[in-house]
Amino acid sequence: MKSLILMFISLAGCGSYSEFTYTPPDTSQVPLPVIDREFRPYLETFLREAHARQYPLTAKKLSIVGLEALSEADKYPNAAGICYPTEVRVEVKMPYWRTLDNTMRERLIFHELGHCLLGRTHREIQVMTPDGPYYGSLMEPSLFTGHPELRAYYLDELFGKL
Repeated sequence: MKSLILMFISLAGCGSYSEFTYTPPDTSQVPLPVIDREFRPYLETFLREAHARQYPLTAKKLSIVGLEALSEADKYPNAAGICYPTEVRVEVKMPYWRTLDNTMRERLIFHELGHCLLGRTHREIQVMTPDGPYYGSLMEPSLFTGHPELRAYYLDELFGKL
């Protein structure tokens, strides 16, 4: 009984109850980082590949969202994805995404993460293959198919190991 009286006195002496009420901050204008479920495996692979190449990387503020139409579709009508570096946000055009196989999906996400997390710009270079010259960077502005055997090369180039 004595401890209950002391607790009441100490609470009563500290001020009104409203001083102790937690009011969460207004986050309605600040989008929280979101990684849509179907993009998570590609982000995890990207982070593993960065780590394997001793590339220090954080994706704490990153968002990757799938949309039926990109926010700036009028500016980039043929884009499959877009990165907003200041927001650390990637948008993926879902109608296009659904047509891609896993290799192409990885290339698309890695390309956009190259912009958002690595600060890479588009890069048009060529490498020689048995079939002749071929795209030499995942930062090529167009999404390209073929030569999955060049994956290790593309990742080394992406993370600056070449």
